[in-house]
Amino acid sequence: MLLPGDENNPILHIEELPRFPWRRPARVPGAVHVYLSRGDRFFWPAGGFTLGELWLIRPSRLYVVDAAPHDSQMHHDVTSTSTGTTVSLLVSFCWRIVDPRFVVESHLVDVMAVLPHHLGAAIDAAVGKVAWQDGTQLDRALRSEALPTWVRADGLEVSSIRGTVVSLGEEPPAMAGIDG
Repeated sequence: MLLPGDENNPILHIEELPRFPWRRPARVPGAVHVYLSRGDRFFWPAGGFTLGELWLIRPSRLYVVDAAPHDSQMHHDVTSTSTGTTVSLLVSFCWRIVDPRFVVESHLVDVMAVLPHHLGAAIDAAVGKVAWQDGTQLDRALRSEALPTWVRADGLEVSSIRGTVVSLGEEPPAMAGIDG
């Protein structure tokens, strides 16, 4: 079964395997194989199973999991603990799957469903250690490597984390009660 071509879905392909296979499943560049045995155990052998291992273990299902790096971006708001100023950041990063067996076991089909939470928490913790009053000071702190270098959670690894200030948080308050 070929899954829809979603760039945030790390599971590229699911295939039911015959009881006695006559060939090894084809390799996919940048992907790894995770096998489900008939005893409901998951295997993630380096390089995949050999034909002999396929005959001995007789897995019932093959998952092809994308383990290649992917560049992405997200917006994240941070608030200064001293002034209460909220600043919006554009965060760019690279994510990849580091534990394909966990991804298959947990049925993770949308990386962006879990990644913003973990990355946002790491950014909040890093920015909380920096003293800043406004967006300009935060932008300077971000340029001096205030953000974490990597974050690992739920079978994912996020690296090359860079943040830029999108809004400086210094706009005058909106006139909310005026009808015009």
